[in-house]
Amino acid sequence: MRKKILLRGPILSRSGYGEQARFAFRSLRKHEDRFDIYLLNTQWGQTGWLSDSHDKAEREYIDFCIQKTFHHVQNKQGFDMSLQVTIPNEWEKMTMMDIGYTAGIETTKIAPQWIEKSGVVDKIIVTSNHSKNVFLDTSYDVINKETKSLRLQKRVKTEINELNREIEAEEKRIAKEKKDREDAEFEAMMKANDEWNKQQLKDAEKLNDDLEKLDKAREEAKLNLIKQGFDIAGQLAGESDQAQKAVAVAKTIYNTQQAIMNAMANIPAPFNIATAVSTGIMGAMSVKNILSTSPSSTTNVNIPTSGQTGTPAPEMLSGSFTLGGTPEPEPIQAYVVTDSLTDNQNKLAYIRRRATI
Repeated sequence: MRKKILLRGPILSRSGYGEQARFAFRSLRKHEDRFDIYLLNTQWGQTGWLSDSHDKAEREYIDFCIQKTFHHVQNKQGFDMSLQVTIPNEWEKMTMMDIGYTAGIETTKIAPQWIEKSGVVDKIIVTSNHSKNVFLDTSYDVINKETKSLRLQKRVKTEINELNREIEAEEKRIAKEKKDREDAEFEAMMKANDEWNKQQLKDAEKLNDDLEKLDKAREEAKLNLIKQGFDIAGQLAGESDQAQKAVAVAKTIYNTQQAIMNAMANIPAPFNIATAVSTGIMGAMSVKNILSTSPSSTTNVNIPTSGQTGTPAPEMLSGSFTLGGTPEPEPIQAYVVTDSLTDNQNKLAYIRRRATI
């Protein structure tokens, strides 16, 4: 099976290396039974190319191999080996078997870069024994220099790493200080906010307490004034039976109203309704007794006022109770006639005139 060989060099150039490339090309053509030839033409300085008057058949075959190489590379196919006709600086690792072809140099030593590039290719072809001997005899004492260079690189790398670590540590320290400062500011803000909220709550509670005390004092003052008004009205009524009854009825109605309101507000449902109903019935009975008796024989009936907030009797809490120990009440008038309204208005007007402070 033929080996696919890539000839890389300035094969179309009118130069020395162009002639060497064409010489290698002709040598390969003599063994086409062993090699499948591909060409990669390279530029060589400012030299011109071969004219059409050159060996026409060879030029046509060169162009054919260049086109074949182009399509081969486009199809992403590889080569078995390469022959690179150029100076050693341009040798590259291209295939499994790379051969460097050079004219060498006319001095007694090759450049250190050429020695380095000699390790890239697998074989080297030169055009003279002089070039061969120069390649074989050239040597450089580079061990110490390389060691020194490696030590220098290592020291620089160590210093750079140390500097990077110091920079990283400084950045972490700055970031930590910033975070600690922000956390402290946030904690102080939250603490101040909590203190402010506590103070606001404390002020609100104090204000509520003050308002409750004020409301309670106002209610107590109001009750005292009303009580004093009733006492003064009773004193002003003198010996008048009707006036004394009117004062007693008004006082009883007021106390009954306060007791009902107190029961509805302070006794849990549904017991507050039973207590309010019983209180209302007791108040109505007291009013009836006042109206049916003379002032000298009138007895005070104890009706809870707004200042008395006790636990209701078990009978009231159970929802079943009986009223006993009192005469059976007579039917109570459940409507209002004009005469009664006029009498009550006259009585109220009389109380107001006599109770003026």
